[in-house]
Amino acid sequence: NYGAVHVLNLATEHDFQVGSEQYQFVEQDLRKVDRSKTAWVVVTGHRPMYIDSDYGPYDKYSPSDQDTAILLREHIEPLMLEYEVDVGLWGHFHAYQRSAKVFNTTILAPSATEPGDPYVAPVHFVIGHAGMGLCKNVLDDRPEYMEYISSSEYGYSRITADMNEFHMAVYQNVDNGLMDEVKLYR
Repeated sequence: NYGAVHVLNLATEHDFQVGSEQYQFVEQDLRKVDRSKTAWVVVTGHRPMYIDSDYGPYDKYSPSDQDTAILLREHIEPLMLEYEVDVGLWGHFHAYQRSAKVFNTTILAPSATEPGDPYVAPVHFVIGHAGMGLCKNVLDDRPEYMEYISSSEYGYSRITADMNEFHMAVYQNVDNGLMDEVKLYR
């Protein structure tokens, strides 16, 4: 835990399917979160659960972005919804992307919330924009569940959180200008 945030790092390059050792660890960890001490739960991993990428199809030596995302949604996403994970932070893809609150590729609500809004699903962020320019395979038609995508600007992110508010701010590297932000409330 870091202040009001519980962080669980998932090894997306290793077996996370239902019944695996990692799956069992994830479920046990999420079950033990005490929301009276840690208001927010963040799951992180290298490969994204939600991503705007046309990298595929499956190759047995190098699973594509979409292959891994599908497996994460099949095996880990139900746990994230059950234990009310607030945010997914992902890497791998060298761009910045933000989803709506989404489950099984269906938009359940916009990413931002107002105080008192009930939990519906996590917001997912791909935060690989420090390596901008290395990925050229953003889809021509972005998935509906993606609210914001930037594949042409270097940047960095800052998270601040207390027991009532989780704030994710994303800045352009060139001038530290605000590129995107989302606030979630309890």
